[in-house]
Amino acid sequence: MKTNEFIKKVEQLGYTVECDNSVLFVRLINLGVVACVLSLETGRQYSLHMRPANFSYFIDCEEEREELYNLAVEYDKTPIGEREEKKKYYVRLKGVNIEVMRCYLNKRPNGNFYFDDHVEQNDIQTKFTDEEILELPTWVKGMLDDGYLIKEKAEDDF
Repeated sequence: MKTNEFIKKVEQLGYTVECDNSVLFVRLINLGVVACVLSLETGRQYSLHMRPANFSYFIDCEEEREELYNLAVEYDKTPIGEREEKKKYYVRLKGVNIEVMRCYLNKRPNGNFYFDDHVEQNDIQTKFTDEEILELPTWVKGMLDDGYLIKEKAEDDF
């Protein structure tokens, strides 16, 4: 389970999640009292630390305790290398007005490449990981090497 996925699911249950020095603290605010119910280290597997008194006292619904516990265990069991999203990049033509020109590399499901806008829709890929960029066709890599194309962080990575 990805870290951002864990945080989102826990927050949907009504808890707050704070990260401090690579430790995720799951807290519940109940009647003005802030209680840490569990913590996990983002950089260490099997680091789940329960706060049994807070866990059972502040979470009175057994199904809710079970759901939170299962989420924490699933995240805790996730190998460290699988917890973070790989950074994604746009590959676009250099030196053109991105507001006017359709200058972003797009990949169709059939493997064909073309230039258009940067919006991913209908199975069209516009964001690429470093690994995917290394596997681009020779003509694209050549344009990158020659400086006609540039790699820039995708929107959600800014």
